[in-house]
Amino acid sequence: MNVKNRKLRVAGIVGAVILALPLLVFMIAIPLLSSTTSLLTPEFFSDVIRDMDYDKIVEQVTDQIADGESLPAGMVDDMMETDFADDLIELVTEDMIITLREGEPAGYINGRAIVDLAQEHLEDLVDVCRAHLPEVRDLSEAELKDEIMNGVRQYALDMPPSLLTVEDLVGMEISHSEAEWLSYLLDPTVLVWCVVITVLLAAAFFVCLLHRLRGMLWLGILAIVASLPAIVLGALLNIANLKLSAGTQEEIARSAVETLTGSLTTTGIVLAVLGVLLIIGFVIAGVINKKRAAALPTPVTDPTPVAQEAPAASRFCPNCGQPVQEQAGFCPHCGQSL
Repeated sequence: MNVKNRKLRVAGIVGAVILALPLLVFMIAIPLLSSTTSLLTPEFFSDVIRDMDYDKIVEQVTDQIADGESLPAGMVDDMMETDFADDLIELVTEDMIITLREGEPAGYINGRAIVDLAQEHLEDLVDVCRAHLPEVRDLSEAELKDEIMNGVRQYALDMPPSLLTVEDLVGMEISHSEAEWLSYLLDPTVLVWCVVITVLLAAAFFVCLLHRLRGMLWLGILAIVASLPAIVLGALLNIANLKLSAGTQEEIARSAVETLTGSLTTTGIVLAVLGVLLIIGFVIAGVINKKRAAALPTPVTDPTPVAQEAPAASRFCPNCGQPVQEQAGFCPHCGQSL
């Protein structure tokens, strides 16, 4: 290996080492951001709300009331299948997103909103009540509607102007600056830029390694290492989730953590699989190269030494006495014609 190639190889290794750390950081960030960017999306909150165990919540709430009676089995499940529940969930998710982003109550969920939704989907509420409450089956349609709306209005009177606050959602007060940073970090654009930067760093890392197959190997190792924090964090969250006690807030937390854990673990596993595939590609490419090298014809060398040609006979110039070629017409030393 000449000096130039040695310098290029050393420069490539140094460049790859310099790129390895930021590349690893961005590869670790991708699973974390991909799971957290879903926190401020309607889909996330809808999944959280729909996956909650409402039977436990209703049981806890009714146990706290002296003369409370639990709702009939299946009533909450049927209620969740109505258009009333769909619109209510949509309103709640929008309120949650804005409340978390702005750091102040959005005020979408209040008594007036609940009354309007109940009035709009009164037929759904009537059907659910008739199916699960025997005491209302003798009431006429108009009487049952009046009973439902009176109950909703009475409930709405006790509601605060904004049902959801930041303290309710995250258990602490978030300032405007903190809310802005939270919104920025959870912006999907940040995830896209992380992916782009990671791809560029990986390409530069690959180019810096003069042995391209070795670049595949190290990229695979980095991907597997980067996936470990996401997988371990997902497992720890899942373990912590199993230890949550019963209760309304705990049930909300359980549903949220399950959604977050699923996204986090899935992205980490995908990154680990990518790393394994790169390493497998490195091994397969190495085997193919060895087979190609073995298939090339080996040059045959003749053991018989090649006879050296005898130098042409020489003569001497009669003028200067220097040796000259036999076929020369003049002496190259003195110019004497021969």
